[in-house]
Amino acid sequence: MASYRQTLILKWIDINGGTRTQTITSQANPAPSFGSLSTFYGAVQAASDAGLWLAKLAPVLVVDETPASGPYPTVKDVALLIFRTSAGTTIRITVPAPKAAMFKPDLHTVDPAAALTLAIIAAVTGSISDANGNPATTYVSGSRQKQSVPPVVGP
Repeated sequence: MASYRQTLILKWIDINGGTRTQTITSQANPAPSFGSLSTFYGAVQAASDAGLWLAKLAPVLVVDETPASGPYPTVKDVALLIFRTSAGTTIRITVPAPKAAMFKPDLHTVDPAAALTLAIIAAVTGSISDANGNPATTYVSGSRQKQSVPPVVGP
């Protein structure tokens, strides 16, 4: 039986309705079963008060594209785009290290008329859904977000 690397995507939900997505890549796994990854997520599930909401396997696709420099070169800097679904829920799409051409002159507000943004809107609308399968129908807004990481203090 052939073995290949796979990505395991786990989505957890807490008692307050908060969710966290975790992505793990296996060394080798028999296709198409969870194989040794089921032992991993079972051990994590036993050690957690969160409920396992979703477990999905996906084959690994290594793109290995060389990053480019730009005004927002880090993946902690994102363009956050908000979409509404047919059920009125929201979907948040992030573009890591966004190109300045996505923004209005204030370099904070995503420009829905920019060619790069229009391409993302077209790709998301009708193709991407929330966890319940409700498709994205409308682009709502977008802005630049930056995650700041506090410095490590102590020994």
